[in-house]
Amino acid sequence: MNVDDIIAEALRTGTDITPDDRKEWALFACALKVLGYDETDFVALSNLHGTDASKSRRVWRGERSPQRYVKTTEQAEKKIAYFAKLAGMNLKSRQCINITGRKQNRRTRPQRPPQPPQLPPVYICPDDIAKAASKAPLSTLYNFLCRPFRADEVNRAFQLYRVGATREFGNIPGMMGTAFPYIDRSGRCVDVKLMAYDTTGHRRKNGYSANWYLAKRKMNDRRAAWPLFGEHLLNLNPSTPVGVVESEKTALIASIALPGYLWVATGSKQNLNPERCRALKGRAVFLFPDADGVEEWNRRGLELVKAGFSIHFCNEIITDNALNPGDDIADIILHRLWH
Repeated sequence: MNVDDIIAEALRTGTDITPDDRKEWALFACALKVLGYDETDFVALSNLHGTDASKSRRVWRGERSPQRYVKTTEQAEKKIAYFAKLAGMNLKSRQCINITGRKQNRRTRPQRPPQPPQLPPVYICPDDIAKAASKAPLSTLYNFLCRPFRADEVNRAFQLYRVGATREFGNIPGMMGTAFPYIDRSGRCVDVKLMAYDTTGHRRKNGYSANWYLAKRKMNDRRAAWPLFGEHLLNLNPSTPVGVVESEKTALIASIALPGYLWVATGSKQNLNPERCRALKGRAVFLFPDADGVEEWNRRGLELVKAGFSIHFCNEIITDNALNPGDDIADIILHRLWH
């Protein structure tokens, strides 16, 4: 899959390939500039990440010398492909085409690629999920959570969500990555998000720190319809109000500290939509956005209301208690436990 195909596929499917780190985001803009794309494409892609258009334009216009950081078209192509791979795109699903001969600063608008043949979805083997879950205490995140919470509470939460450990980012006991299975309401695991955390409980920002199980096996084109993280718990608790957060880690922490809700996670801000949240229809749903996502989740929550969902907004809990722009309910919980 070449860069034109990657951009077209991302925009067509709403796949967020923009990096979380601000410096990486600027490099992403430089790579697009070197390849001849324009501001419209960068703003459209950044919008998939929930970024305000004016902020995107400032970053784009601020990178006046992109080749200072991305010197060749080959480097630019590799950077775009790297970010797409982290987002879970299957870069080998179509024949690669050499585009290095394209003139710089001459933009070719990506064309919608032909659709591949429809193949039946694949699901992750339950034995693989159970094996990873049995090694959960080897993960950095598990050990971090044992500091503010009792070990039996952490173990129960990991077992409840079937979260395990992965050797994807290293094999040191107590320092391994975390495997978050996305299990649908029928009990089938659609995919597993692999994440590396540091000892402070934050996602590791330097280097390789995230991937998807099916993407590693070049099978993400066989992925079934996405569920929410924790969706498999809905049938077990049919009358419990549902708390919706963005990150999987936050759902785990909230499930320990605030057991009055059944906690699920969307995985990203833009995943709060009727299709991804279809299993919540008919339930009392309480939205707990990140502090920097309140405005977007207000808008998305109103779209859910229009689609027939029972939505309750919990914005004030976040805005009145967050200490930092990106804080979420988990940060608020941990701060109160430690101070």
